[in-house]
Amino acid sequence: MEEQNYDKLKDALRQMSQYRAPEFVWDRIEDQLEQEGHLHQAIAALTSYTAPDRVWTHIETVLDRETKIRRLPTWGWSAAAGVAIVVTAALGIYQWNQTRGTVSYAYTVEKAVPHNSPRDWDSAEADVQEVQNRYAHFCKYQSQNDADCGLDNELKELNEAKAELVEIIAQYGEDPSLIRQLGELEVDRSRVVKAMVEKIQTS
Repeated sequence: MEEQNYDKLKDALRQMSQYRAPEFVWDRIEDQLEQEGHLHQAIAALTSYTAPDRVWTHIETVLDRETKIRRLPTWGWSAAAGVAIVVTAALGIYQWNQTRGTVSYAYTVEKAVPHNSPRDWDSAEADVQEVQNRYAHFCKYQSQNDADCGLDNELKELNEAKAELVEIIAQYGEDPSLIRQLGELEVDRSRVVKAMVEKIQTS
């Protein structure tokens, strides 16, 4: 039974007509194979590309910036919120003033106090030197308290400061700010000299 069926199968296969694909199918397959071959050749002929260093530096900078933005600490957000609140409040106050139609300004007026020229102060320098000499004599022979003789050192410091300032004025001219500083030094020197005279007179 099995042999009869096998023979029938062989006869049926022999009687079947063979299938032949149309020519355009084989042409299409051949074209695709040629294209793949050209593609592989082109890929093999490609040279390796190395990006410039600046490209990698830019990429690292962008990544670092994104990381810093993602890792912004809580105090950074607090500071940003505080700045936003201050800016909002300032804008609100500005708009409120605009709607009121009034603007207030604050200003100060400083009157220029006339100072004598350094040449005028130099005329009293001989008197200051005389008081200083008498005060030194007082401290050496009459004073019973070392605390009474501290004015001499203070006057020496003021004299040195005055000498430096006078030298600057000689180089750069009688600038109002420099003259003002020199006037303040003269006020301090006058205070110290007056205190020296009082010490000498009360002895």
